[in-house]
Amino acid sequence: MDEISLKGMLSLPFLKKERFTGSWKTMRYMICKEEDKIKVVVYPGPYCLEKTPDEKKEAAYFDFNAEGLAEVTVWLNQTYLSRFEQHI
Repeated sequence: MDEISLKGMLSLPFLKKERFTGSWKTMRYMICKEEDKIKVVVYPGPYCLEKTPDEKKEAAYFDFNAEGLAEVTVWLNQTYLSRFEQHI
């Protein structure tokens, strides 16, 4: 199955210092550390996060640990299928 995978691209030490951005087909996403959580924001392309209206963004928070990082990938794939796939 064709799906988002962050394996080998994203780690907790990286998120402690930087935010991570990516895209999957029509969906863009940003992942960062916010306080003691992993914050994920998805939004439609083609514009960057800062130029996309807030009402088009959806955010989710996960524990800042390996399990939380694994949940991020699951959530991104589920969100793509439920929100973005029909727009291809």
